Amino acid sequence: MVLTSLDPCPLHAEPESPSANKTAQSTPMSLDEKLKKVVIPIMDFEDTSLEEACDFLRLRAWELDTVDSDRSRKGVNIVIEGLPASLEELQATGPRIKTLQSKNVSLGDAFSLIAKATGMSVRVDEFAVVLAPTGTKSPKVFVDADSELGKNVYGKMKTIIVPSVRFDDTSVDEAVDFFRLRARELEINEPDPAKRGINVIVEHPKKEAQEILAGSAPRPGRRVRWLELRNIPLIEAFRYTCEMTGLQCRVGEDAIRIFDPAETKTAPVPRQ
Repeated sequence: MVLTSLDPCPLHAEPESPSANKTAQSTPMSLDEKLKKVVIPIMDFEDTSLEEACDFLRLRAWELDTVDSDRSRKGVNIVIEGLPASLEELQATGPRIKTLQSKNVSLGDAFSLIAKATGMSVRVDEFAVVLAPTGTKSPKVFVDADSELGKNVYGKMKTIIVPSVRFDDTSVDEAVDFFRLRARELEINEPDPAKRGINVIVEHPKKEAQEILAGSAPRPGRRVRWLELRNIPLIEAFRYTCEMTGLQCRVGEDAIRIFDPAETKTAPVPRQ
């Protein structure tokens, strides 16, 4: 399932128009600054899942982010990696907090306490806080060095800002279709509609691709269990989607390719 609509609760508040209330806008606060300046008055968890704890911090960060006057920039993005793929596995073996209490703790320290309680590590990227199993490395987006077109596409993906990304048990193909659509809609600096957007190819393991085409397997295999991001560059949204599904992204001359680095035999599946 791909969730593209924004509901009215503060957690998913719709970003304001860039032209609205320009005089009230301030210099964006960096994520590092927010982690230091936003203070959680009380944090009290007992037999709480990692996802529930992060949902609490996501909501409180939005509510307590009083420094940033632009509602669209309030709060923080949170990415959780390494969770079991199915809900049944998550409920049975997913990381949980037995008990954790703290008062007047900075948002950054709150993430550290939650990570320690669940055996995870914390990584602070430019656009998101990432909780992942210890030893997980941040994936790279590869760009063909000899491809000028590839470099241009990469640059375009850095400048396209996606207001909202919400995936819930979403297949990689569905996620890519969402990114294709938003790239065309949001590339407002390109006057020629025919040149807007991006070309993306998802390369499935060859056996899986054959099963999908034959109709003997669901389309497709890997899924994003849950991902919610706001005001994120398109290239970063791609990177986190790949990171959560064990895939890699390469920007080349003809297309952006999503592939499994462990697979030597892959094949694209035509879009339906």
